[in-house]
Amino acid sequence: MRINRESQTLKIAAKVVFAQPGMGMGLAFADAEPDQQALLDHWIAELSGEPVATPGPSTDSEASPSAGSKVSENQSLYVVNELILLLLQKGVLTEPEGKSLLQKLLK
Repeated sequence: MRINRESQTLKIAAKVVFAQPGMGMGLAFADAEPDQQALLDHWIAELSGEPVATPGPSTDSEASPSAGSKVSENQSLYVVNELILLLLQKGVLTEPEGKSLLQKLLK
């Protein structure tokens, strides 16, 4: 998938995990390069209303406890997302159950 925004371009592998007419779709991202993951995290933080710094090379602020917890939170969300997708693929969850969980996760 490719998203262009201002002078930035995000290139990341994505899979549509649910779609709702008139609402949009949910995507699961996978195998992101570190710089692309950082750009995606930055955009999501902006949309969430969180204070954000300009994405760029690693800085000392990334080693701060609050930055570490943000990375850990993003990793946890990614792992939960992957777990839901795996349970869907194995038939443990029905499609409506999986969609509901993914929608809650993305809020």
